[in-house]
Amino acid sequence: MLRALNRLGKEFLLMDCSNEEIRHIRGLESFFCPTCKEKVLIRAGSKVVPHFAHKPYSRCVNASNGEGNYHERGKIHLFKWLQAQGYHAMLEAYIPEIKQRPDIFLTIKRKKIAIEYQCCRISPEMMLARTKGYQRYGIIPIWILGGNRLKRNQQNIVTLSSYDQLFFHQFQSNSPISVYYYCPDAKQFSTFQTPYPISKTKMIGTLHFTSIQSLTFPQLLNLQSNLHPNVLVDLWINEKRNFRKKPHSIFKAQEAYSIHQYLYHRGYHASLLPSIINLPIQTLFPNEEPYSWQAKWIIENVLPLPLGGRISATDTVKDCYPLMNNEPRPYYAYACLLARIGLLKHLHGIIFEKRMEVEFPRTLHDGIKQDEELISLLKSRIKE
Repeated sequence: MLRALNRLGKEFLLMDCSNEEIRHIRGLESFFCPTCKEKVLIRAGSKVVPHFAHKPYSRCVNASNGEGNYHERGKIHLFKWLQAQGYHAMLEAYIPEIKQRPDIFLTIKRKKIAIEYQCCRISPEMMLARTKGYQRYGIIPIWILGGNRLKRNQQNIVTLSSYDQLFFHQFQSNSPISVYYYCPDAKQFSTFQTPYPISKTKMIGTLHFTSIQSLTFPQLLNLQSNLHPNVLVDLWINEKRNFRKKPHSIFKAQEAYSIHQYLYHRGYHASLLPSIINLPIQTLFPNEEPYSWQAKWIIENVLPLPLGGRISATDTVKDCYPLMNNEPRPYYAYACLLARIGLLKHLHGIIFEKRMEVEFPRTLHDGIKQDEELISLLKSRIKE
């Protein structure tokens, strides 16, 4: 906590003081938490950003949220970055109407923006409560994760836990789905966009790194990095090949035993599923593997349908991503992709017509060959 109240109730910002001033203040002044009014301690040293801290066993809601020197440095960087652009920014301003204290409170004309810089894990319930608190009061919440939370597997593949996926933003219906990071050590932003889930937590997408000095606040929020179709399909064919050859290893690694049992009881083998199952979809589906929900949708809805039969791509994903303007529509997006390759025909709205029968491979070799052919077709259709 960088801001506290003195005995006169006046706000005091410790980061503006020199070490000598802090030593002097320690012996003369008392400070209190703006939220709970408990007396707080001054923490300062050669390796610590000067800040205030609650005493042990405090019951204040802010007492357990201290995130250490990394967090305090990042918060100060962001605050000074916004100030240098001429914005009216307040550090740790308390909003009594909702009893919340965002890391940075920003006013741009009539817009009010709360910026939360989150480096450690808090409970999903707390994150949702804070976000909805801002939204109810007409404040736009923007959560920036600490760079220490970015887990990069390859150039275009990252791992995002179900918790980290809560921080996906989408400000407008045509904006890219994005999650933001800032690292005070490297003094740079990282932005991950256009997620194509491979599993519950692994995603293909674009990862953009930019120095804080070479980026403005509007530029950060308006970044649009498109994933080249060749990159996407080349990565995806590797995923399909791995799944085709070792499905049970993947089931075991991802603890996806339920889909294994689902397929077994219906007489299907994961290695011999149709190539149209496990395709790249740029949307989110909480706590579900792409091959799992796609297999269930095909088996339960498309296979029983006669040619010319109609199907409704109804989505049920609701209230899972609090910072996104639109709810994800995985079934609709999947049906649209199947329409592009000719299996379905889009009639209107969410209604599709079956135009082709689903082809099952007879052998593993046939499956791999069909995957490659379909991905090649998909590559040409994506470019259209």
